[in-house]
Formats: sequence, C-alpha cells, structure tokens
Amino acid sequence: MVVDDDELARRLDAEVKRVAANVRRLLDEQGLSIRKLNQRADLNPSTTFDLLAGRTAPNLKTMLQIAMALGVEVRDLLRPLPDAETPA
Repeated sequence: MVVDDDELARRLDAEVKRVAANVRRLLDEQGLSIRKLNQRADLNPSTTFDLLAGRTAPNLKTMLQIAMALGVEVRDLLRPLPDAETPA
C-alpha cells in the first residue's frame, strides 16, 4: 500500500490541531501562561506560537519538552478531544 499524500496531509493537519488544543487545555487547567511554558520547556516563543496556531507539526523532542514542562506524558498531548473541543 502506498501512502496517499492528500490523506497524509489531512491527517497530519488534524493531529497538529489536536496537539495544539491539548496544550492549550493543559495550560488552562494548570493556570500557566505560554511564557511560563516556554521557560519550563526551554522553547523559543516562535516555536510555541506556531504550534498553538496549528502552523507546524512539533517533532518528538519538542513534544517531550512540552509534556515534561506540563507534568504529563506525550500521549496526553495526542489524546482525542471531546466533540465540543474538536478543532474545525
């Protein structure tokens, strides 16, 4: 089976939006600012901005930095969202 490029792009976009939504949710639940996340995770603000805007797919290292800074596992960043939170 050959991976369909259009399907891959669609699914990647959906996963990026899911990660962004989960990071925003976790920040809100913990009462943390984006600035504090950047400090804790040692991330460049532009990296976080692009991630939260759904513009870029984070690599595994970035996801691990974010997860560690938020005190969660990487899998928590990939959790399915409740229907009400599913990005359009």
